[in-house]
Amino acid sequence: MKEYNGLHTEEVSAAHPYRHNYLDSVNNLAILTSEVKQGERDAYITPEKLRLNREKYVADFKSIIGEPLFDRKKQNEVQKMFVGIDAQGYIYRLVFNFEKGIKFCGLLFVPFDAKKKLPLVTAIHGGDGTPELMSDMYGKNYYGHITRRLLDRNVIVFAPQLLIWDGRSYGDVFDRFEIDSRYKALGGSLTAFEVECIRGALDKLAENELVDSDKMGILGLSYGGYYSLVTAALDDRIKAVYSSCVFNDRIKYSRPDFVYKGMADKFLDAEMAALISPRPLYLEAGKNDGIFKPAGALTEIERLKQYYSDASENLVFKITDSGHKYDESDDGIDFLIKRL
Repeated sequence: MKEYNGLHTEEVSAAHPYRHNYLDSVNNLAILTSEVKQGERDAYITPEKLRLNREKYVADFKSIIGEPLFDRKKQNEVQKMFVGIDAQGYIYRLVFNFEKGIKFCGLLFVPFDAKKKLPLVTAIHGGDGTPELMSDMYGKNYYGHITRRLLDRNVIVFAPQLLIWDGRSYGDVFDRFEIDSRYKALGGSLTAFEVECIRGALDKLAENELVDSDKMGILGLSYGGYYSLVTAALDDRIKAVYSSCVFNDRIKYSRPDFVYKGMADKFLDAEMAALISPRPLYLEAGKNDGIFKPAGALTEIERLKQYYSDASENLVFKITDSGHKYDESDDGIDFLIKRL
């Protein structure tokens, strides 16, 4: 190979100002464009327009997040395996066999005194987590005993497993963002897929003789809070929602699997949550959250309030004294359970 001599060289720092200015200009373009897009969202959806044509907006939201890539109505029998008995009741592992070989799984917790139909709460873990971790089956964790606190209220709890576990700790290392990109290239997304899995699980659980299908709620932390919002936006069987540490400025916190092409024209967090209105919705953010700082949520909650103007008691937003975790008080749980 030819050798090149006598070439100009310079310190790496010499070009730093130019790279810095380029980075700033890229970030500033997003800020400037988001301001324009906010005006387009204001024109696209209003409380009055949503009230008159909710089906259209739900359909538009579905089209933005993409196709689930399978039909949840086409599923075989649910496999139900007994896991054990503990101080609060019976634990089962469920596998929902959908078409195309999909095997969606989760845990079902049934209180001892489930002699009649009980409310069902779907409790969704956060990033790097599992239903078992969230439910104190793997020892100390950051979920604040949420499954156990729900079981104290004499409800049945379904805790699904989403494709966000830590493969280094729980096996099968994978790249969630790569899989999401692949699904988006096919016209779908992991969000659309997993929300449809959750809805398919609810289809079957609603048929359970111990489940009161008229009293189904949902909650989640972080990723789980995001999935709680999206699932409730698309499924009005869910009567009440508790979403922790995720509702925020989605342009600022634009994780690749939380955003979709053109969504800023129509749906950011406030508009997505508006699809839940006027059903009860409890949102919380941690004052010391280092992942999703609460400042961005304050702007979005003001946009959301207009959709609850006739049912203001059904919308609660709280900034807790904690970090990226559930409130240690039972305010959110109380809100959820009382409204089922």
